[in-house]
Amino acid sequence: MKEKPEEVMKEISKIISESAKSSPELKDLLNRIQREGYNIFILLETSVGLKKDNTAIPLFKEKTLIKRTGNAGVHFNISLSDMEFFKKIGVDPIKKIPYREKN
Repeated sequence: MKEKPEEVMKEISKIISESAKSSPELKDLLNRIQREGYNIFILLETSVGLKKDNTAIPLFKEKTLIKRTGNAGVHFNISLSDMEFFKKIGVDPIKKIPYREKN
């Protein structure tokens, strides 16, 4: 393997997350649930580990947040490091903020 194991584990995690997000079956199900009036919250966590010659490489973990709300159909992804950063500065990135009209 030419790539570093850490890079391969990160790539595996990314491919799994992208596969879930682009799944036609998942999109259809989410659309059906949304039509019923529900907001959807999905947190996908991937943990990837490699071991060679009885030597384990530190586990790679990543969380992908997918949120779909209301009729807008908004999707966004936040990595675990993003979530940790927001938490440190006191921001909840998944909290709905009330709309304020400009005067």
